[in-house]
Amino acid sequence: MSDAKDWTIMVYLAGDNDLSETMARRVLDMRRIRDRVTNINLLVYYDGNNPTIKTRYENMTGGMPTATSLSTRIPVEPVKLVVEQNSSSPWTVKRFVKWCIEDQGAKADNYALIIAGHGDGFQRNSFMEDQTSMGYLTVKGLKQSLKEIREQIISDQQFQILAFDSCVMNTFEIAYELQIHVETLVGSQGNMQESGWSYTDIVEGLVRLDSSKPIPKYEITKLFVDSAINPNDEYFDLNARSLDMSVFNLEPKALKTIFDNLHLLGASLSRAIPKEAKSSDQLALKESVMKAILSAHWRCQTYLYEQSIDIIDFCQNLSGECFQIQDNLNRLIRFAGRKEEPVAEGEAAKVTYSADVGPDDVLRIERAVTDVSLIDDISEKCHAVIESVDACVQTSCFSGSDYQFSNGMSLFFPWTLYTLHISKRIYEVFSFACDQHERKHSPLPWYSFLYCYLNESVRRQEPELRFSPFDSHTKGWLTYDKTLLDPPDQGMLDPPDQGMLSGDYKKYFSRMKNFDWTTKSGCSKEK
Repeated sequence: MSDAKDWTIMVYLAGDNDLSETMARRVLDMRRIRDRVTNINLLVYYDGNNPTIKTRYENMTGGMPTATSLSTRIPVEPVKLVVEQNSSSPWTVKRFVKWCIEDQGAKADNYALIIAGHGDGFQRNSFMEDQTSMGYLTVKGLKQSLKEIREQIISDQQFQILAFDSCVMNTFEIAYELQIHVETLVGSQGNMQESGWSYTDIVEGLVRLDSSKPIPKYEITKLFVDSAINPNDEYFDLNARSLDMSVFNLEPKALKTIFDNLHLLGASLSRAIPKEAKSSDQLALKESVMKAILSAHWRCQTYLYEQSIDIIDFCQNLSGECFQIQDNLNRLIRFAGRKEEPVAEGEAAKVTYSADVGPDDVLRIERAVTDVSLIDDISEKCHAVIESVDACVQTSCFSGSDYQFSNGMSLFFPWTLYTLHISKRIYEVFSFACDQHERKHSPLPWYSFLYCYLNESVRRQEPELRFSPFDSHTKGWLTYDKTLLDPPDQGMLDPPDQGMLSGDYKKYFSRMKNFDWTTKSGCSKEK
């Protein structure tokens, strides 16, 4: 064990927005740790929305040496005030960490970085919003910042914990992008309350943990989760706001297994819904699989205005739908004869036909046997995804009813081709979606499946019966202005609430789920 302190926890409060007052209260909560801990460094960055208040760097570590006891050659200023900074800039994140490690001497055996502010998953419309500079932080920008911090400041050491006190940041796209620089990701799949985590609980927990050395990483992550979701907190009885929190291990080998399984599932689904069906039986199977995907998507846990899914919950629902398709096909096979399961792996199932089965029926039954194998493959891929994701989820908890089917990690799965189309440029820069080594981004199987499925699900042969940005008459996309102001008169209906933005219409047409409204909180998994 080195002479460095056990943990350095750096808290980055991007409050140059409507969260400014809440962020200021968090600073006050954390000041209570002064002189109460010795094994933990706690340093805070705060950028507020008031132009008269300077951006603040503050070292809140207990037992900080006083000015009179400092050597003149080692000037340590526990508080640094600077002119207004752009808190959405990746270089500002880097400057803060550099101030912590180099200027304040906060080297440690383990590093945790909490990023608090607005969040919107892989999108870049509000993540770490800075209203003064009118800017946003991107995941790619954060990745570059973490890369340079590792190389130039913390001696190529990974961050043991990266925690997002922000909305909808626990997505697999983000986890896969940041895996090189971070060991463990803590955050929410859904929306957080405006007040965020309870930093009073964090401070009290750090004081409690400070007496032990070394402090296990699990204790720190548990402290963050409990600060956001406390089943015994009376606030939840009054507010009734639904929350979820999870801890996800970013071990590269385990993430690569999830990566491979998701893309294998995407490839299997794409094979089941070909663009052109060559026979009526193939068309019937395609329609069954399309309905199975739709039903699984409809029933599963969603986030980000229903544009992202809980990976495990979706695969569990899809596996159940596959069982129904298999059952129907097997009934057809049993009606014609006796099905013999393959003896060796890789062999196809055989059917012994009844004497009254004609040649046409034989072809149909053989097709059904092939279809069963295809559905079996999809079901197996679903179970492989579930097992690989579950192996990386260390903790998954919820409070309220909206997120009771959360299992720890989400994935982009929009309802419409239009939503995928407008997210195209943003989504394609992620390593999970496209091969980044080619000059032109080449879509990987899951991303290709999304295009295939959403394109095939567009109704082109008859007028649309709901407001949609896709014009079934011209077979093209409506312009942004027309979508908002001038929907076509024929074949489409105006939205029921005049003036409703097109980006929000799906929210108002969302389905009702079979929630257990009596459920307060719980953990689907906790290690």
